[in-house]
Amino acid sequence: MRKDVWSAWPSREALSRESRRRVESEARTAATRGVRVTLLGFLLWVSHQLNPDAGPARVIGGLVLLGLAIVALRRFFRVTREQHLGAAVPCMAALLLAGAGAYGLDWHLVSSVVWCLSAIVALERLPLGWGGAAAFLGLGAYFLTDQDNWIATLVTCGGLVLAGLVMRLDAEARGAAHRLLIEERSSQAARAESAALAERARIAREIHDVLAHSLSAQLVHLEAARIQLEQGADRQQVLERVVAARGMAREGLEETRQALSALRGDMAPVAEALAELAAREGTVLRVEGEARPVAAEAGQTLRRVAQEALTNVRKHAPGARPRLRLVYGPEAIELEVRNGPGRQPWGERVVWGERAERGEGFVGGGHGQRGSGAEAGERGGGAGAAGRGERRGGGAEEGERGDGSGEAAGRGERAGRFGEPEHGEEAARAEGGTDGAGPVESESGRGPVEREPGVGPEDAVDRGAAVGAEAISGPDLAASGSGYGVRGMRERAELLGGTLSAGPPEDGEEGFVVRLRVPA
Repeated sequence: MRKDVWSAWPSREALSRESRRRVESEARTAATRGVRVTLLGFLLWVSHQLNPDAGPARVIGGLVLLGLAIVALRRFFRVTREQHLGAAVPCMAALLLAGAGAYGLDWHLVSSVVWCLSAIVALERLPLGWGGAAAFLGLGAYFLTDQDNWIATLVTCGGLVLAGLVMRLDAEARGAAHRLLIEERSSQAARAESAALAERARIAREIHDVLAHSLSAQLVHLEAARIQLEQGADRQQVLERVVAARGMAREGLEETRQALSALRGDMAPVAEALAELAAREGTVLRVEGEARPVAAEAGQTLRRVAQEALTNVRKHAPGARPRLRLVYGPEAIELEVRNGPGRQPWGERVVWGERAERGEGFVGGGHGQRGSGAEAGERGGGAGAAGRGERRGGGAEEGERGDGSGEAAGRGERAGRFGEPEHGEEAARAEGGTDGAGPVESESGRGPVEREPGVGPEDAVDRGAAVGAEAISGPDLAASGSGYGVRGMRERAELLGGTLSAGPPEDGEEGFVVRLRVPA
């Protein structure tokens, strides 16, 4: 054995009362105390029967020594719980001396019990080196004073040593169980706190994705309507803005219902939701495997990632048609959003599919919303406007009335998800009305493309910049996508124990691909 084995204390948990109380019930504890009192009374009665001729002085002396032994034993238990060797050794010495005093008064049974008990508790609660020495002294005194056959006495001493070591191991086992219980409770508390923080983050994410994004889009339309009213615009134009804002409110309400469904844990039909989203984007969804309901949070993540990926396609690859693929695997569900290189210059609005039929459009380099900005009203003989707009999330624009042949200038700022502003400036000059505007044929052949007045690729300073003042003709402007970007999508996946990768396709094809994998 190593040296530290002989000098090492049992663990504090093994010596504490707390570990014993957690193992023993109250009834068992009460029964143990009753047995101790009974044994003490039996010990006194037997000692008196063995010494019927003992005088009062010997009886009183024996009782005093027995009381001192009990006090020393209780003190020994207290100081060993604190692992105080300097106080534990005197207590053990007092126990051994009390046994010797009882033997001197002819209380042989009491002395034998005190010596044997001292050996057991020393082996149980002291370092093995000190406990072995105390046990040797106590059992040695018992062996020398016992009047039975020496072989029987030797066997008794061996049994007492074994009992002390077994009690030591039992105490260590109780201490280990107590430590495990404390660690388990700490782990449960940490898991509960982590779950609470994750739930808070989840609720905050849903509020951002649904309410903030939808409300910001409504704000754009309402602000545009206000500017048009101030500029005396046509009633029909103002009505279109109000109707578009109402549509945004309805979409936001539906998004809120879906988010609440996810928070309640309802099962979500993912395939139908992604098919509707693909139809709105003018593309198709390819489903592989047997479709099945999935947990609401997983379904919400799949839908949000698809929205964000499609938003990024419009922002960074205008004119590229995305392709969606949903794979139901035995252990996980995978979503792939792939697109080729963009085919339209920045500043052109690209529409196809159902959105082309509804007159919706997307401006490359925008914030991923259906259109952006506020229309500058026409007043007098021309369409001139000077405006400055700042957009955070959905955006807001301000315009000032022109004087017939005015100058349009726009500046936009966008505050991203984490508060880092992205700046971009675009300037457009239009003289004598709306020259240069109007639909042109898309190079990709995927639908009509409408070019903004005076906005060309050379005016786009930053692809991620928001356009401060844009002339748009479509009445609909909707928030699509969370605005979180790849980082937000990856966070969503990791919260579910899934993974998300984004980058160029591995097969060498041009374009970009986003792959999401979440547990089924």
